[in-house]
Amino acid sequence: MLDTDPRYACAMVDSVRVFYDRKVEELHKVKIREEFNIRKDELARYQFKVDSVRRRLSILGGEYGVMELNGQSEGISAAYFQAVSTGKNNEAMEKYYWNIAELAPEYKQQIMSLESLMKDLSEAQTKYHSAYRELTKVITYSVVVTPPFIADKKSWPKRSVIVLMSVFFTLIMAMVVIGVIENRSNTKPV
Repeated sequence: MLDTDPRYACAMVDSVRVFYDRKVEELHKVKIREEFNIRKDELARYQFKVDSVRRRLSILGGEYGVMELNGQSEGISAAYFQAVSTGKNNEAMEKYYWNIAELAPEYKQQIMSLESLMKDLSEAQTKYHSAYRELTKVITYSVVVTPPFIADKKSWPKRSVIVLMSVFFTLIMAMVVIGVIENRSNTKPV
């Protein structure tokens, strides 16, 4: 950019670059913020589901005693059948046995659901962190080959000289074209 004051011209060039970077960043941030909010909501949804399954597993373990099916069901079954075969009636053991028998399928389903949800939660966290990185990073969109600097001397050629030369060459070209057209019309046989 040319201006009468070289400092002002340098500042104008630099400000155009800065404003361009800001505008492009602002436009990008709008879309990135949308993506971030989507990922944040997705993460909260998966976290809620995981917490819900964990609460249910806690209830199954705390209130009903169902905690680890493989070893627990074998041990309680063996103890229950041994007590029944010897004729000892233990109400607590019988209640515990029936709790495991009734709630084992739900417990197993909750464990499988928790494993699947933990995988989904991990993927959602990765996407959330990626969106957060995109939202918080600072990028410049313009490439500066040579930074603007204040000119030592006046720039040449001046605009007025360029305009005068353009007008002069246009007049010459117009006269040549008119001459060619006139010459053709005069040399045609009648």
